[in-house]
Amino acid sequence: MATPLSGFWFLADDEHTPAAGHPSQQPSLASSPASSPAVPPADAAQLARINAGDANAFRELYVTHYTACWETAYHILHTEDGAEDVLHDVFLRLWQQRATWRITSSLRAYLIGAIRHKALNVLRHVRVIARDEARESTAGTPQVLGTPPESPETIAYSHDLDAKLSAALATMPARRREIITLRWRQHLTVSEIAALLGLSPNAVSIQLTRAREQLLPILHAFERD
Repeated sequence: MATPLSGFWFLADDEHTPAAGHPSQQPSLASSPASSPAVPPADAAQLARINAGDANAFRELYVTHYTACWETAYHILHTEDGAEDVLHDVFLRLWQQRATWRITSSLRAYLIGAIRHKALNVLRHVRVIARDEARESTAGTPQVLGTPPESPETIAYSHDLDAKLSAALATMPARRREIITLRWRQHLTVSEIAALLGLSPNAVSIQLTRAREQLLPILHAFERD
């Protein structure tokens, strides 16, 4: 893990620090007004300083929440360089859009959510690239004897099963759906999910068990067909 202040190259670089009142052309990170009752008074005061272009207030924010943000990114990407890149990208964007940045909860909750969203997007991108490279590497390779290509019936079966599982996921409570998605589709461990969502491993395991109980009838029905 790098030192927190190592990420502050952009605060001293005029090329990357547009004047307050001239937000970046990237999609806005603003939500509802910072005066929301759910925002702690200290966070609202610090955000007001950042909105006004106070680099020291932003530097304090970065140093205070660096470890939690870094660990969130690392639990998803499993690489230190990847975690650092995510932090740099998110905080750079926040600084560029500091004049219009708004929150509806605590600064910590907002930052963890932003880091998590960015890291998951990076992970999906990496997996798409890896999958495409794997397909390219096997393109034109003669089919190995005894392993015929999937039949149209098998492909249709897989698509049908995926559609039914997705429909079942949509009926679950939001937190349970989030946990089972992180486990099955993002391949995170129970401990990683617990750290990411701020839950105990036992709570995560309970939600996974209940999710599986909902999905098992669908799987058993397909096995019988």
